[in-house]
Amino acid sequence: MNDQLKIEKLELYQIHYLFDGFKKWYTKNDSEIDEANLFSTAMDMYESVDTEIFALLECNKIVGVFFIVESNNDIEIGGGLTELSKFNNNAYFVFDFCRNIALQKKINTIKINVIKKHYKYEALLRLYSRYGFDICNINEVSVALALNLTSP
Repeated sequence: MNDQLKIEKLELYQIHYLFDGFKKWYTKNDSEIDEANLFSTAMDMYESVDTEIFALLECNKIVGVFFIVESNNDIEIGGGLTELSKFNNNAYFVFDFCRNIALQKKINTIKINVIKKHYKYEALLRLYSRYGFDICNINEVSVALALNLTSP
């Protein structure tokens, strides 16, 4: 992809990027923010052995935060942009990164959840489906999508 984009692990001393991302995403989606709970969640993510947290850097500036949670033979990814970005294909860059991690770990499926009240709900569903994600579950709150990495 573009040599101006890169991904690095987000270290514990950088937890404020994850915390600020949570606050920004909650605000954009008109969700209530309980800062103490968000901070506790961020700390739990760093302490968890099944979760890795990364920063998306554009020209060496953090513009996004995402995380991978490993469960059974799946990984679930979440997160998003925290700053404006001049690149259009950030999501595909992150998906490719996650796909490579999954293949290295011999994991068969990548999952994503999109909350229905997300301010870009329809656009995200189209974006993810173009990458190859299929809807696997719909409930009152969210839509779960999965990308199968095994050959048919």
